[in-house]
Amino acid sequence: MASPSGFENAPITKGLLGLTIATSVLTSMFNLRHLFALTRVSLMRWELWRAVTHHFFFADTGELLMGLLLVYYFRLFERLMGSKKYFVFVVFSLVLSTLLEISFLTLFPFEGTFSGLQCLLFSALVLYWTDVPPFYRFTFFGIPANSKLFSYFLALQLLFSRPGATTQAIIGLLVGILYRLDISGLSSYDIPGPLAKVYSLFVPNQNTYTTTIGQRRTPVVRAPQQNTPQRQPRAQQPRAPAPVQAPNLNNIFGGDRAAPSEANISYLVNMGFPRDQAAMALVLNGNQVELALNTLLGA
Repeated sequence: MASPSGFENAPITKGLLGLTIATSVLTSMFNLRHLFALTRVSLMRWELWRAVTHHFFFADTGELLMGLLLVYYFRLFERLMGSKKYFVFVVFSLVLSTLLEISFLTLFPFEGTFSGLQCLLFSALVLYWTDVPPFYRFTFFGIPANSKLFSYFLALQLLFSRPGATTQAIIGLLVGILYRLDISGLSSYDIPGPLAKVYSLFVPNQNTYTTTIGQRRTPVVRAPQQNTPQRQPRAQQPRAPAPVQAPNLNNIFGGDRAAPSEANISYLVNMGFPRDQAAMALVLNGNQVELALNTLLGA
């Protein structure tokens, strides 16, 4: 079964990666990093544009590579949340982390620099730790591990790359915990109406699967003939969608494969996946929702 690949259903991730790559390359080519990074001295000079620009470039090539890999991999959150809610998560993480960074630089005599998407990445890492199940498990030199090990390894490299990155990582973890606790109902917050119209101009709708079943048709009104009683149209009851029959994969893979339960299919369909793909993913993964979700997300 084909799962979403590349940037399919992930326009926010695509834009974030493109902006970060372009800014990192340009600041390196023209030696402009000192004008974009956030420092204690820049705050004393009221160079407030750095509060925005410092997020979208990395200090060196190593950080850039590891950061881009994590941003790309965490596109699964955009597919899971939907682009609008993921956009809200990105804005919340960047705004709150910026306020905490400024507070830290104001209160403590820190001489390092803040740059890169560490705050956003470590904020997403909290959700990755709590909400994303591992795809498979294995042992690494006798130590139990799972498929999430590589992502944690990249995050660990970013954590200790420089003092400023370590501070940003701690701030990002704090922001992620606040979002995960959902104190102010942010997980259910959506883009307001006026901003949603602007958003829709740049980001197409994602996961919109249309069907003609049950749609109301406009009746055609004809002029009644003389001495002919007009027939009253019978009310048409909407048809229920036909149940999806799980494909018989026993002849392909061998063994007995149970049909997926309707409850698990409905759970995945409510998350925005087509019904036939949800049924296929459940069959391929032994009716286990977590593994089927990983297959559908292309994780």
